[in-house]
Amino acid sequence: MTGELEQRITLTTYGNHWLRSGMLPGGFYPMNGAFRYCNTVDFRVIDRKKESVVATDPLGWFGYLQEEGCLGLRLHYRAAEERPPAKEHQLAGFVGGGGVWRIEAVYAGHSDFWASRWQVTRKDDPDNHIWCVNYGRTEVRMPTLHPKVDLVPVAAELQDALEAIIRFSRGAGLDFWAEFFQKAAARLAADEPAIGFHNEALVPPGDYDLQAQRVLFAAGSAWAFGGMGSWNDVYIPNRVADDEYDKVSKRLYDAFNQAVVAAVNSGSRLD
Repeated sequence: MTGELEQRITLTTYGNHWLRSGMLPGGFYPMNGAFRYCNTVDFRVIDRKKESVVATDPLGWFGYLQEEGCLGLRLHYRAAEERPPAKEHQLAGFVGGGGVWRIEAVYAGHSDFWASRWQVTRKDDPDNHIWCVNYGRTEVRMPTLHPKVDLVPVAAELQDALEAIIRFSRGAGLDFWAEFFQKAAARLAADEPAIGFHNEALVPPGDYDLQAQRVLFAAGSAWAFGGMGSWNDVYIPNRVADDEYDKVSKRLYDAFNQAVVAAVNSGSRLD
């Protein structure tokens, strides 16, 4: 998955852990892998286009939310408007591409929503800390969303989408990709689905049950929607096969988004 989404997931899951317990693993910020390329991660309230920093790091933001009476956090996704000739799953691997992701801060009677802005501010940084990330409170005192979290159908759709793209890959002679997606599918039945995932620290230990971890890490391992060299870069010469390629790609992309949202929000304990 993209670094942007990885960071939103981490802020949501660890933010909920902090709001419940007041504790975080040592070195969470900046040591967690979600922040590995960042020089700044701050949080701002926006009033009539004026931005005021309320926290200079994630730990400060969690404290700010607690003082404001936040009950918990949820992650939300909304599909972007299509921009012909490119489709959302073809743009999702790029900064600013894909759909709209927000973090919902839930209070008694209302919710606020936070969105992120990523900018390269230190392109020559020797430690690759090139990104400055600002989270802005873009919507205030909005109706609280109450998404239903049912991991069973979400897991089933992710499984079916993976099986469809595996069949297509094998039929098209794309053995590397068939194996790639097969490894992702295996996580849906794994006893320790996080093992081998590039950032196992997406969720706090003990906060998510096995089914939620299976769905989240299977989805994360199935992410193939990048630029050059990714699944999006595969060339299919046959028109009929190309149509099928687009169909199975979109289905997996949609299943990925549903899986991430459902798995992350299953640990919010708000409902």
